[in-house]
Amino acid sequence: MSCDVCLPFIRSPIRSCLGITSIFFAVLALLFGVYGVFTCNAVDFEQTNGDGAIAVGLFGYRTKTYTTVQGDTDTVWVSNTCVDYERLNSDDFTYTMDKMAESLQALAIALAIIGGFFTVVSCFVPCIPYFPAKVWKGMGLLFLICCIFQGCSLLVLQSSICDDNPVIQYLQEANPVILETLNDPAKCTRAPGFNFGIAATVFWFVAGIIPLVVPAPSYDVTEEDRVSSPAVAAEPDVEATKPKPEEETPAE
Repeated sequence: MSCDVCLPFIRSPIRSCLGITSIFFAVLALLFGVYGVFTCNAVDFEQTNGDGAIAVGLFGYRTKTYTTVQGDTDTVWVSNTCVDYERLNSDDFTYTMDKMAESLQALAIALAIIGGFFTVVSCFVPCIPYFPAKVWKGMGLLFLICCIFQGCSLLVLQSSICDDNPVIQYLQEANPVILETLNDPAKCTRAPGFNFGIAATVFWFVAGIIPLVVPAPSYDVTEEDRVSSPAVAAEPDVEATKPKPEEETPAE
């Protein structure tokens, strides 16, 4: 799908409007995905009474509003900012995680590195004339890999992040009174970060499929570009270098 739309920083028309949507979805997927895996908002452990809750993620935790002792209005445990699980460790306590939770943490880091790098690179594709088709399709495959990584992050519900969270382990040792105020310490509920992860998985999939079926949104070099830019002018004119067919000499 080609069009004559020009980006503000490019005079020449881009080759594929639909290709730009891949970049758009990749940016959305990266933002939603990073929020889903790195914030303390993937799942909740809610209190029986009141609107307090312990919100947790792959790497840390925080409290929503406040966590109180049942029947007491005094705030007894507050952590409004996201705190790394490592803060729970002390001489008297060390938390444990299962292999799935550790694997999900590693995939989250890989997602941020791979997805972040190639999303930034994709933003420059419209600035490059004749962007290589194989590289464009390769970026699509990498976005699909990010889709798999993002989808795996949804397995947080089957990991110790949900079943045996480090915060729950800590409360069992240090403050069982607060633990008793939770609905079910062994059962978590989905939080907004989890839903962001679902959306990011869909966005990565769309961003990966588009490069496999449409050309890159790079632009075609015009004669004006060749005149105004020495670098572009140095590129051979494909049409001019094509051999011209020999004219037939009429027989006498």
